[in-house]
Amino acid sequence: TYVIKNGHETMTKVTGSGCMLTTVIATYCGAHYDHILDATAAAVCSMGISGEFAYNEMVKNNQGYSSFRMHMINHMSQLEGETVERGAKIEIY
Repeated sequence: TYVIKNGHETMTKVTGSGCMLTTVIATYCGAHYDHILDATAAAVCSMGISGEFAYNEMVKNNQGYSSFRMHMINHMSQLEGETVERGAKIEIY
């Protein structure tokens, strides 16, 4: 069992974040097809971290949900492996 605690509740308030997560999972699994579970966990952490960054940026700039979605996409497109490794909030049981 993997428990991933990355993300922000604002991700549930914008259209497309679930669809984007599905695409990110597929991409990560395609790149690491021999480790599907780990790839999926890394994808979920990546989206969650991007959501956390996006929320902080939205609040800092006093913006709304459409800006959140834009910031989330921007952060996801620039996310690096080291950032995911440092920021992943994952528990494995």
